[in-house]
Amino acid sequence: MKNLVIGLACIATLVFILSDPLVGQTASAEPESHLRYRQAPAASLAVFGILAVVFSVLLFRLYRNKRLLAKSLADHVDLLAARNKQLEGNNVFHQQLISIMSHDLRQPLTSMLLLGEGNMMDQMSDAQRAYVFNQISQNARASLQAMDGLVHWMKLNTVGLAYAPSTVSLKENMLAALDYNRGVANQKGIAVIDFIPESIDVLAQGEMLLFVNRNIVSNALRHTPDGGKIVVTADQEDDGSHVVVRIMDSGEGIPAHVLPNLFAKERSESAAGGSGLALIICHEMIERMNGRIWAVNNEQGGACICYSLPLARSHEPVLDSGDAPFPLKFS
Repeated sequence: MKNLVIGLACIATLVFILSDPLVGQTASAEPESHLRYRQAPAASLAVFGILAVVFSVLLFRLYRNKRLLAKSLADHVDLLAARNKQLEGNNVFHQQLISIMSHDLRQPLTSMLLLGEGNMMDQMSDAQRAYVFNQISQNARASLQAMDGLVHWMKLNTVGLAYAPSTVSLKENMLAALDYNRGVANQKGIAVIDFIPESIDVLAQGEMLLFVNRNIVSNALRHTPDGGKIVVTADQEDDGSHVVVRIMDSGEGIPAHVLPNLFAKERSESAAGGSGLALIICHEMIERMNGRIWAVNNEQGGACICYSLPLARSHEPVLDSGDAPFPLKFS
């Protein structure tokens, strides 16, 4: 545009010079001088017209650029506001996440501290001490597995680590989750019935799936009355690409006003304890593993939390829940 204006200015100057009656005037060209006098007004009008057009184009482009700049600034302001709001929400979410991690680490540490109080170790037999140390070891191992799952999930979300699924035995993963919650089930006298066939392998991340299963079972135990039961099933979807896991309890069910937003991140601040936040993390983990998670209330009472994951070997048949082996009951 700058070169265009310079070019037009040169043209205008040349036109003015050519239209000047004193330039090139000689004694032998008297008639030509009169012709130039008559052409001068027309040339001036043409130059002024060209300049007016150029000026109008410059004004239009300036106005348009100003509007585009204003729109771009407004979009950037909206984007910054949205990102700031997201960062604030993530900050609260991560603070609550730290509380869950500290809770899982506190359990084995508290058990070890209790052993050192009141000479408890001296009052135990060798068999009792071996049992206690075995329980502490199991709790510590399970806590480390949970921490591995949380750390891996956080890396996926913050560091941008690529998700690399592997073949995971659903049966073994669920048994590890049930074993972790065995103490609570025994204390409340709750029968946990496992109907997951051993032939099911899923594409998932083992530590994250263990975190999901542990917390869903723990949530079911929390809402099941003493002497109740929890049933775990796994069935292949119609298309044969995914398996659906259902963990059903015999509690009072999920309140109607909570059910639609059970896995919503906005509920984490009002959720009681760490269970609400744990379910929200489970939702994000399942989605990251290319699955989905949802909850319903059973017609016969109680709640059912379900999730689906891709099958690792979809060509292998999956047993129906009715053909499952003898139910597992914690004793």
